[in-house]
Amino acid sequence: EDVHVCIFIIMVVFILLVSLLLVIAVMQQRKFLMGEGVRQKDIHEKIVGESNLSTLRKSVYVDLLVYRILRREFFHPSIGQAHRRVRPASFHFHVYLGLCMSEFVVELIEIPPFCYTTVMFCLP
Repeated sequence: EDVHVCIFIIMVVFILLVSLLLVIAVMQQRKFLMGEGVRQKDIHEKIVGESNLSTLRKSVYVDLLVYRILRREFFHPSIGQAHRRVRPASFHFHVYLGLCMSEFVVELIEIPPFCYTTVMFCLP
């Protein structure tokens, strides 16, 4: 019975961690969408120009600036060649990043099959 309680506790903790990870992923995806509607120059002016911004507000602007820099580097790399088939006007970068992040989260959550076989052989 102790084994069952231990497995139950592990499952509950795992479900809570997955839920937290999904909430964080949704919040990050909202930041991506918010970053699409703002110009990089405007964000930079807000960070540098306003000295009375709170730390939290400033971190939001820094996140937006990082997103815009990442987007710019994706379309116009400073090293190497640009993607020839991708046009910034028709490519939704925030959707692309959201899909990449979703795939990464699924890989984090997924339990590999060898773990199941290991557990089967280790349990009496």
